Amino acid sequence: MTEAAPVESAQPKPFAKAIGVLLLLIVVAGGAMVWWISHRSHPAIDQAKAFIDDLIAGNLPAAQARCTTDVDFDAMARLADPKTGKMKFWGKMDDPSFIVAERGERADVDGTLTFEKLSKTFQATLMKQPDGTYKITAYGFN
Repeated sequence: MTEAAPVESAQPKPFAKAIGVLLLLIVVAGGAMVWWISHRSHPAIDQAKAFIDDLIAGNLPAAQARCTTDVDFDAMARLADPKTGKMKFWGKMDDPSFIVAERGERADVDGTLTFEKLSKTFQATLMKQPDGTYKITAYGFN
């Protein structure tokens, strides 16, 4: 009779362990970087968020003050009017996420907005003013 040879347990090789740990670190670092980029502050992001907060509150004069005269204020009023606007049906906004891309004096802000009743994407173009602040020249919710 032949005896079965003892089965050796497969031990991971040190090189394979190192590769696994390295890949894990890369994934964690990548996730942390994505989170940081989407949650960092920037004057254009701060202005866009304040603009959205003003619209949600129905404070059209404050929202208009954050914009240049190029913005369609009639469309803004239809969107954010406290009595007849669409935004009153969206509910309270929870944890918005924004990213910004700067091109000289221009900043493009994109974001994901989660409300109580739905989610929306937000895009805005802002221009840097002589005093260093940003004003919205165009915006949209989808």
